[in-house]
Amino acid sequence: MLDPNAAFYRVVPPDREITDPYQISPATFIPRPIDRDQLSIYDSALISPRECLDLYNRRPDRPQARAVTVITAQEVQNLGLEIKSQPTSQSEAHYIIDFSVIKPQLRNQTSFSLLETAQQRGVILDP
Repeated sequence: MLDPNAAFYRVVPPDREITDPYQISPATFIPRPIDRDQLSIYDSALISPRECLDLYNRRPDRPQARAVTVITAQEVQNLGLEIKSQPTSQSEAHYIIDFSVIKPQLRNQTSFSLLETAQQRGVILDP
């Protein structure tokens, strides 16, 4: 079981419509179809914000991200979502937020709740 205070980084993807670098894109917490109802997050006890950005920005098919935000295990779990360890060849700090455990009609509101929480905390810009 995860410590409820465990903190996780989520890369804030760039959004062409947002010019304020401290504003978090609504897309940050909405799984895309390719994500199969899972969002990547990184255990802050195992990886730095800079390393998160470097991992994200390694893929040349993505626009370069400049910020990460922080959420806690408790904030995720309070919304009925699960956090699962899913180490990759690039990072053993990789976890996922699993949206498949909640009803599809609740996913947008749940994503928005995570966004609101992250916006209250703010972003780590170009660490």
